[in-house]
Amino acid sequence: MIKELRIGNYLKAPLGELARVKQLGSLDYPDFIKCDLLNEKGEVNGFGQNGFEPIQLTPKVLLAAGFTMEDKRQSKQHTNYFSMWVIDYKYSFAYADFRGDWGFYHSYTDAGKDENNNRFDFISCGIKYLHQLQNLIHSLTGTELEIDITKI
Repeated sequence: MIKELRIGNYLKAPLGELARVKQLGSLDYPDFIKCDLLNEKGEVNGFGQNGFEPIQLTPKVLLAAGFTMEDKRQSKQHTNYFSMWVIDYKYSFAYADFRGDWGFYHSYTDAGKDENNNRFDFISCGIKYLHQLQNLIHSLTGTELEIDITKI
């Protein structure tokens, strides 16, 4: 079951096409979903979670969303870090095999002490899907995450 959906989130439609949510719920059907198909003209409708699937968060998806891969060595616990700068914060994600999800980190880029700059401070974990990343970035910045869907 896909949770935490909002208008503007990306999903996989029933036939595997990329789609963007444009309506959630209706008076008669609170679990109704309507999406625009991205690679074709048209739209697709569904009820509840029937046929719609979340898009797995991967390095390829993060790069398509404007993140850059950090020049930081992978460890036993984490893959490379993928980062995006917002004002004077750097938000980063790293995949943790032992948890099976992406950890969320932040770094200061203008700290008073140089040794505090670019240090990855853990914030949270549990992020697995693109729509969760979209919602998190929207909550932090108040703007939509720009994604080049041709690269997904």
